[in-house]
Amino acid sequence: MSESSQNWALYLCGVKQIIRGSLMQREIYDGEFAVLRDWVYSHEVLAHFSLVHYESDHRSKDIICTTPLSKSVSVSSDRLSKADSTVEDSVEVLELISSIFHFVPISSPQSHLTFEHRRQISQIEHRLSRLIFSAPEEEGRQKSNLNGNGTAPVTRLCHLAGLIYLNRAVLRYSGIEPQHRRLVNRAFSALVKMSAREVEPWPLFIVACEAQTDPERRWVLERFSEAQKQRQADNIALIRRMSVTFWNQDDLDTEEEIEYATKITAAVSAAPFLPTFA
Repeated sequence: MSESSQNWALYLCGVKQIIRGSLMQREIYDGEFAVLRDWVYSHEVLAHFSLVHYESDHRSKDIICTTPLSKSVSVSSDRLSKADSTVEDSVEVLELISSIFHFVPISSPQSHLTFEHRRQISQIEHRLSRLIFSAPEEEGRQKSNLNGNGTAPVTRLCHLAGLIYLNRAVLRYSGIEPQHRRLVNRAFSALVKMSAREVEPWPLFIVACEAQTDPERRWVLERFSEAQKQRQADNIALIRRMSVTFWNQDDLDTEEEIEYATKITAAVSAAPFLPTFA
């Protein structure tokens, strides 16, 4: 399936209906079934990002199945083998990222975060931070990325992108805070350790939008070019254009009057169809 096509939303909807109709009763998490559910769940979560930020009258926004798959793993953790701990990692990251998306519409200046909202956001921040800083930075240690496989840098980049997006879209960081820039620098370091084939679209987009200097942006564009050569079926070219659109918005906003989420929405909405970041 070409994910650069607007048809991805139809395919995702069809697969979800098949799973809900015939496979959801299966309780054993293994083999091809596990791969399929991981694939669908990652696409489902990141489709939420597209829906939050894509403003268009195009009909593709209406064909996403809104009925949730609920969770990639339906069995309890004690029934997973030790080898399946990587699956638990990817599922937890996806759940945390999905939770962040729910807070974006209510974190604007016109909205108000309640005490309960802030408590939940603090929990998300703590859990993502724990996943990042508790794991040793070993390239050889196998960890699961958003699609269920990969190495430690891949997973670390997903965690860091989640925290970066949380800071900017929900907590409304300006992006120049020292603690935030440390996160961004760690994300750049994770990218350095990854091959072009390992790079995933959503974390790449989130990290790319944090590039502020010309050298940083040139380096990010090189990563996009490398990823395009290795992942020709993906939508990397479109995400590259959206990243450049974000940079243009950011450069024009010299007074920092425009919210980060608004700039992301402008960049994502510049796509000719509902984009996928999975």
